Amino acid sequence: MIKLFSKRILVDTANGEHAAFDMEELGKDLAASFVRAGVHETGLAEHFLGTIEDQIQEIHALSNSPVEAQDIEMLLSRLLADAGFPDVAAMFCQRRNIHPQGAAPCKTKEWTHERVAAVLGRTLVISPTACEQLTAEVVNRLRALDFQKVADELITSIGQHILTTSARDHRQPPEDTEGWLMPPGYWTGLFSAEIAALIQSEVLTFHPVSQLFPVVRATLNLDKLADSCGQTPLTELAFFPRLKQQAHHAVQAIVQAQEHTSAAHTSDAQRPAYLRIMGLQSLIQDHFEELRHAVAGRLQEEVIDTIANEAAATGTPKVILSVVA
Repeated sequence: MIKLFSKRILVDTANGEHAAFDMEELGKDLAASFVRAGVHETGLAEHFLGTIEDQIQEIHALSNSPVEAQDIEMLLSRLLADAGFPDVAAMFCQRRNIHPQGAAPCKTKEWTHERVAAVLGRTLVISPTACEQLTAEVVNRLRALDFQKVADELITSIGQHILTTSARDHRQPPEDTEGWLMPPGYWTGLFSAEIAALIQSEVLTFHPVSQLFPVVRATLNLDKLADSCGQTPLTELAFFPRLKQQAHHAVQAIVQAQEHTSAAHTSDAQRPAYLRIMGLQSLIQDHFEELRHAVAGRLQEEVIDTIANEAAATGTPKVILSVVA
């Protein structure tokens, strides 16, 4: 199965119009939140961002309508908290000025188990299972402190403190590539000489596969591929046979990596693999000279069709192609 979409994510604005969401700025805020929380593992922020991009694109493909910017931020916050980074999620929410619905203050009143659960579920970005566990811990704290009446803010504050403390106490600090199922550089020795050469020349790049989200992602760099043709300006006759050949190798590599990852991970879930196509616009603008607008558009479509056809020919369960501007 092949899905093809652009990496341009549309969101609804306050005035009812559609606009492109700034994923680059979101990535910077996410990376800064990891650093502020004391998490310095290389590639982790990028991995979470890639996961969110893929989920949002799938949601958009199913609904065929833009999402709201806050939905993207809240989804990322929940993903961070559920993956064991509630402190990073808290830093991220603070940095992005995210306020969960219903977080308005209220007066002090008697607390109950049900009220604590309702407040935590309403004000913290955590899953229902995590909320149940956190509720029990907050209730124990309130009993130990012998508080009879509390405000919602105190319940939320205790919950946030427990989440942050627990994450920092129990999360194992990464050492080198610990935490990655397949770290950077893992794949080179696995593939054929042709595919290894593609990786070494940076035409094809495999992203590390983490224990948290064992999903295979690779990027096909069309700029690098054009450079490898050794012709300036490029002609269709010189470029497309090479594109077809290298796209075939890239898809073969993804299939092999996907099978290897599935065998190495205990989950039985059938996950898609992702091939990101980078540098399409610069390929047309910088390597094919003096093209009319209509010709350039047709050429872009042919490039995408060539890659998509190679992916379809493999018969893989699910390969999602995405175009990065």
